Amino acid sequence: MGALDRDGDGRLRRSELSGKATVRIELGRPGLFADLAGMRQRDPATARPVVRDRSAGPVWFQRMDRNRDGDVSRGEFLGPLELFDTWDADGDGILTVAEAERVSE
Repeated sequence: MGALDRDGDGRLRRSELSGKATVRIELGRPGLFADLAGMRQRDPATARPVVRDRSAGPVWFQRMDRNRDGDVSRGEFLGPLELFDTWDADGDGILTVAEAERVSE
């Protein structure tokens, strides 16, 4: 705490904790965080996540797939989560194209 306590009163105030942060947002690299769990496929030639074409699955599925990774997560799903859980046949927290097509028949 010593270096942060600029006024030497033994307490940290909000003004003593101020700083700067930079946030960078990129489109087209959806697997940055999911890769930590080994959940995304990578293109070995570029070592980048594979971004899939939005032409697979029903139209509602394509539109909900905001990060274009080829599936719809609970966070991307715009309907009731109870419905998501019903459609997520394997219970993995991801709606695949096959699961979406099954409920759209």
